Amino acid sequence: MNLNERFRAFLPVVVDIETGGVDATKHALLEMAIVLLRWENDALHPDVAYTWNIEPHPDTNITEKSIELTHIDPADTERSTVDEETAVRECFRIVQRRVKEAECRRGVLTGHNAHFDYGFIRAAIARNGIGRSANPFHPFTVLDTASMGAVAVGHTVLHEIAHRLDIEYDKSEAHSARYDAEITARVFCAIVNRANYSVGG
Repeated sequence: MNLNERFRAFLPVVVDIETGGVDATKHALLEMAIVLLRWENDALHPDVAYTWNIEPHPDTNITEKSIELTHIDPADTERSTVDEETAVRECFRIVQRRVKEAECRRGVLTGHNAHFDYGFIRAAIARNGIGRSANPFHPFTVLDTASMGAVAVGHTVLHEIAHRLDIEYDKSEAHSARYDAEITARVFCAIVNRANYSVGG
């Protein structure tokens, strides 16, 4: 079986973001990470990861509570930030390239509470005038490890799902987009690989 056969020619791409709050239209996108996946020996595995530290868009805000949660200081000059449009466009180009290489039709945003992440990405698309054709992700389908975890191991919280799948989870590293994306990728792969699936079966 090839990767493009496993998900009906859709390519899962794991995404995690860190934000300045919970309102996608008002609060800043501060970090974004993606993990690409590979299919090897009839199993799904995490592959290369990419991360962007993002300069808050001038039309967005950051809550004190979000800073306490993420420990991201927007004023930190050592963050090596890029603007929001650059981050989103670079991410989309990487995903588009991988979709083509995998001979898939398009990407599917995969994440923990994935609609939250996609909501912020959609808001960034709108703020920066990024055309619909640039977005490599399916417009409404996502793959959500919170839902998958509930079915597979009876829990929806990421660290608890990881624990039940024997995946090491360091809470001190949580709320870093890259770390959470990497853990989510491992969780997603573990659940997929446990599933009893064959093409046409």
